[in-house]
Amino acid sequence: MILYINNITLQGLFLVLIFFVGLALLCLLFIFIDAYRKKKNKREEVEVKNDYQALLIEYIYEGGGNSLVKIVDAIEQADRSRKKYVRTNFLKEILLLHANIIGEEADRLQGLYLSLNFKDESLKKMKSSNPQQIIQGIAELRQMEVINAYPQITSFLTHTDISIRTEAMLARIQLGKEPFGFLDQLETPLTDWQQMRLHHALQRFHRSQIPDFSQWLTNANETVVVFAIKMINEYDQLIKDQDAVIEKQLIAYLEHPNMELKKAAINTLAKWPSEELAAIFYEQYQHARQKEHQLALLSALQDLASEAYLQRFETTLITNKDIDFDTQLAIAKVIANINGIGKKRLKAIGENRGGHIQSIIQHVLDNRI
Repeated sequence: MILYINNITLQGLFLVLIFFVGLALLCLLFIFIDAYRKKKNKREEVEVKNDYQALLIEYIYEGGGNSLVKIVDAIEQADRSRKKYVRTNFLKEILLLHANIIGEEADRLQGLYLSLNFKDESLKKMKSSNPQQIIQGIAELRQMEVINAYPQITSFLTHTDISIRTEAMLARIQLGKEPFGFLDQLETPLTDWQQMRLHHALQRFHRSQIPDFSQWLTNANETVVVFAIKMINEYDQLIKDQDAVIEKQLIAYLEHPNMELKKAAINTLAKWPSEELAAIFYEQYQHARQKEHQLALLSALQDLASEAYLQRFETTLITNKDIDFDTQLAIAKVIANINGIGKKRLKAIGENRGGHIQSIIQHVLDNRI
């Protein structure tokens, strides 16, 4: 009986072993087939891509005619199951080429985009429930400068998805008559990433087309105000401030509780040094309680402070035991930047002082840094 049971157990184990070995071999077979299929598809994709690029380059230089017929034929003659794939790849190549050329050639690709009805496909993407599809659709219409798609695009300026809103903003800048008009109605925060993208979009503009950003200095959205101040700084719009209206507004913002707004005002004002401004910044520094605020003011005072402030900062550096390393370093830099005498005085302090004060001064005076 025991022998019989053992035989049954061995047979069972043998069957289980065969099952798992077979399963492993089947998995290996599927992996091999999948790898082969992917490799084949990749090879075909490269071949097809090369064919598309050749047709598009021919179209760019011929300007239509027979080359347009060839492109239409390549799409129409594709198998029904592959037609969408072919159109998708043609569009991808058109967008890629268009992003890297300018002038008449770019205009021809734009005309091809419209001739092949890709505009309708881009508009259809904007109706998708997939955020990435919406973004792609807006980006395509923006790149191809489809002006009559502007009304549909602007509806996404208040979308809950930040990436969709950003793409809509960029499209508004490129396609709208008042590119930055959306800032007037913007209720959501303008993030650092969005500000960077908008600034990048501005670089396409001629200097004469840059809007007067002072119009947004009193905007209810504080992030819009921060962006406006940064752009006033970037495009030197304080030069045109004949009545000092912008300057007065920026000086008022030095008292604002929003730190980013305050720092933007400090950085912009510091670009136009004056004794009056140095006095304001020094007064602000004396009453500043937040380290970030203090360091921003000290950084600005490096370009503003005159010999009149030398003794004050020297005394603070030597006698104030409550300030931390970063603040001491910033003060030492202010002293070093006071024309004519600053570095000599700093060197003298270093020779008479030991410890970390001497280390800070050596660091500031090291020309290699």
